[in-house]
Amino acid sequence: MRRIFLTGGGLLAICLAGFFAIGAFDRTSITDAQTMRLSADTFRLRVTAEGTLETARATPITVTVRSRRP
Repeated sequence: MRRIFLTGGGLLAICLAGFFAIGAFDRTSITDAQTMRLSADTFRLRVTAEGTLETARATPITVTVRSRRP
């Protein structure tokens, strides 16, 4: 039973040493990280469009017939 624990512990130690060695040589991913500064500001949503506007509800404006002025 003791032999199994020693073998398992030895394999675990070798695996951890390998992971730490790979991490020590792979420093390029840490130094090449992109950063961006953030600041509090008002949120604006702008939409540009082209075309003709149509009303959803139209109100007709009429002039009485008896009027002499437009």
